[in-house]
Amino acid sequence: MHLDMASSPSIKSFVQKVSTDFDRIDGFVCNAGVMIDQWADVEGMESSMAINVVNTLQLGILLMPKLSAVAKKHGIHPTLVFIVSVLGYTAKAELDKSRKGNVFDGLNNQQRANMDQR
Repeated sequence: MHLDMASSPSIKSFVQKVSTDFDRIDGFVCNAGVMIDQWADVEGMESSMAINVVNTLQLGILLMPKLSAVAKKHGIHPTLVFIVSVLGYTAKAELDKSRKGNVFDGLNNQQRANMDQR
């Protein structure tokens, strides 16, 4: 199945297809790992934040109702896993720029972004 992690409509379409086409999902791994060294915009947000954080969380959240329904129907405990990167630790300077307000506003500022740290 096609899934474009840079596109919210693609994520929603993927979740709808998975939810209708599969009777049972025992586990799902949410993992997006794009590393971009130049500023790029995805749906109004810096691309690495949109793909690696926001859209990856959106994918998992949208799958939760299906996983919950599978759990009830089959008497199992489906597993939802988010794979994260050590880059969050190395990007401390980037995160520190955003400590005094909305973290997304700070990370979505092209003039303050150090793309080598993302």
